Amino acid sequence: MTTPTSTAPISSSTVSRPVGILAKGLTEAPKLNFGGVIRSEWIKLSSLRSIRIIVLLTLIGGIALNLLIALVASSEFGMDGLSQAGDAMHQTYLLTVATFASPFMALVFGALGVFAIGSEYSSGMILSTLIAVPGRKAVFAAKTIVTAILALGMGLILTLVSLGIAVLTFPATGDQVFSVPVISGVLGTALFLTLITTFALGVAALLRSTAGGIVVVVGIMFVLPIAIGILAGLSTWEWPYELSRYLPDHLGATLSQGIQDPELSSESFGYWKALLCMIGWAAITLIPAGVLFTKRDAR
Repeated sequence: MTTPTSTAPISSSTVSRPVGILAKGLTEAPKLNFGGVIRSEWIKLSSLRSIRIIVLLTLIGGIALNLLIALVASSEFGMDGLSQAGDAMHQTYLLTVATFASPFMALVFGALGVFAIGSEYSSGMILSTLIAVPGRKAVFAAKTIVTAILALGMGLILTLVSLGIAVLTFPATGDQVFSVPVISGVLGTALFLTLITTFALGVAALLRSTAGGIVVVVGIMFVLPIAIGILAGLSTWEWPYELSRYLPDHLGATLSQGIQDPELSSESFGYWKALLCMIGWAAITLIPAGVLFTKRDAR
């Protein structure tokens, strides 16, 4: 024999409210905002073991390499010789020590950009990300911002610590630390490494492959300049030389020289033009990657 029971009707507001939130006694579900997306992307990025290894190797390796060039310079010029040199030589020394490792570290920063999004595709985590945050524009923007901030912080630490090493090695050069060429060269190098990172992130987002992204970044950063250099040396054409000036490695070298006096500088390309070109390299991959990220399937 069964006893009939009655069930109280459930309101639509109760059905739509998550169980976990009811347990906490909240009356409405928290709204998703862009700040929360930024925080979630930072947690994901900082929790990756590959990212931590890249950050550690970059800072230790880059600072050690710059320290080595400072020691070489000290034995080559001697304390007395550099102390008696002019302001231009002091600025050159400071910039050389502070930015020497940046061309070699550019590949590591590129790997950082590739892993920032490529690891999610290789592990399938991208599906969970898009379920948690259905707004794909917010996801891609947050991922780009977090990766760029991390790269900029690493670039500044690398160059500023190396600049401090340069001053400690030759205290006489300390009077030029806050000169326009030195400050702009340090900032330009950090921005170059940041833009390389975002460029690589765009490449990985387009290919949705970590290995493919690494291959493309290595090809553009190292293989392409060598190929164009060989072509320029074996031919009488002018366009290979002109093209080489717009490649990231040459742009990074220009930015590392800082804003120089046009009458004293042998580089006619220009600091600001190089910075705009590097922004263009990042935009070439980020813009189409962002568009495709919002339109195509996650896998």
